[in-house]
Order: sequence, then C-alpha cells, then structure tokens
Amino acid sequence: MPVAKPTAGVITAQSMSSGKRARALPPVYTPSHGVGVLRPFQSGTSGNPSGRPKSLREVRDICREACPDGARALAEIIRDRDENGNLREKDGRVIAVVVQTLLTWGYGKPPEYDPREDRPNLAIDTSALSTEERKFLLSLLRRGIVKEAEPEQPAPEPPVIDAEGS
Repeated sequence: MPVAKPTAGVITAQSMSSGKRARALPPVYTPSHGVGVLRPFQSGTSGNPSGRPKSLREVRDICREACPDGARALAEIIRDRDENGNLREKDGRVIAVVVQTLLTWGYGKPPEYDPREDRPNLAIDTSALSTEERKFLLSLLRRGIVKEAEPEQPAPEPPVIDAEGS
C-alpha cells in the first residue's frame, strides 16, 4: 500500500482579523487512495477543541434521571404474578434479560474468572527440618529457584516393549 506523501511547498495562513504575519501550516498529505487532503495536527493544538458534544451529556443526564423508574419497571416484571403465583411474562428471554440487568445494576459486573484462585494454597511444614536444612531452604527461596509450578501436562506414554525384548 503506498504511503501518503507531502505535496510540494508549504501552505501558509494569515489571520484576517488581527493582521498578524502568516504562520506556516504543516505540510499537506495526499492519501494513497488519492481522495482528500490530510494534514497532521499542529503541535500544541487540540484535535478536538470544542470537546464532546453537549447533546451526549444531555442524553446521559436524561438516562440517569430515568434509571430509578427503569429499575422499578424491571423489578415489577419479576414481581408480577398471576393468582397461581406464576410469572405473567411467559417469554424466558425477557425474564433472562431483566434478571441480568437487575443483577448488573444492583451488584455490578461479576469479576473475571482467574484460574489461579482454584489452586489450593500450599503449606510447608518446616518443623521436621534441622536448622541447616531450614537455612538451605531459605537460601533456595531467596535465589528464586523455587517457583510456582506450571499447569500439569499429561505424562507421555511409555514405550511398549514386547515380551521378546526387541
């Protein structure tokens, strides 16, 4: 894929309102597909000077205001039962989404699974060791020789030897 290359010359801009001297803009690049003009951001200038649009904040605020009512409506779907005690909502997919949403909003996203948590903690009983053996074990630990074991790999199959010894 061809790389965008700068066009010849430097484009200058002059501030019409203040009458300042012309300042040099960064070189203009033509993209490899040949359509449009690329100009890198000038150092020290923001690429998004106006920030996030105000409408996104308004939408967020409206949603936050409606959250308590939405949570009550979700809870009502779970509580709404007929005279026999059965849920009025028959679609299991709706119930699953409602329960998941309530749990996430109420307790947060569950933590990611970490297989290291399933490993039992090891304890070494050093009471049976002599003083010299304890010092030796301590020196091994300090040198980093003893490390956490890798997950066990299945043992390779032993070679099969026939009865004749060949």
